[in-house]
Amino acid sequence: MRTKYPQINILLGLETNINSFAGNIDLKPGDSELLDVTVAAYHKFVMPANVFDIFRFFLPNFWAGIRKKSSAKLIARNTDAYIKAIEKHDIDIISHPNFGIKIDILEVAKACAHFGTMLELSGRKIRMTDNEIETAAGMGVSFIMNSDAHRLEDIGNVTAAVETAERIGIPHERIANWDKLPVFRSKLAKIGVTRIFK
Repeated sequence: MRTKYPQINILLGLETNINSFAGNIDLKPGDSELLDVTVAAYHKFVMPANVFDIFRFFLPNFWAGIRKKSSAKLIARNTDAYIKAIEKHDIDIISHPNFGIKIDILEVAKACAHFGTMLELSGRKIRMTDNEIETAAGMGVSFIMNSDAHRLEDIGNVTAAVETAERIGIPHERIANWDKLPVFRSKLAKIGVTRIFK
């Protein structure tokens, strides 16, 4: 496709699953070297890292989703899983934070700001509060707008993300793809750049 459409900057990416409390993602060893962008999030109905995580990670979050209520203990464990995933892997983007699984957004935002992982402002679903987004932006987090399209006609529709950013007043420099191409954490890692993001 890069040969056929040289005028478009086409990147190869994968949305992986955070599938354990240990912060594992279902990316095979060596696959990250093939990717330009690595996205990660919790999703229902995916293979857990092990049988133990079916009962500790997936079923409690599945049940909490049905009840629409998560205990403080479960939120703390989920948050720890996200932070461990960000620490262990060169994750470029955390997609749809708080969708399908409750996390402490500000604790995850601290890890994102430190390691250079972006938080997605989805065109389909934003489950962070305005206050969480504003506070995270003040902590140095970079956001990335994405249509998160599941249908052809929704590709490129970032209306909800733009409206949220403008309503809250997120500085444009905190949005990685507002008026420029984003620089991804995994690319910096591949070229050997050691950098602490703040």
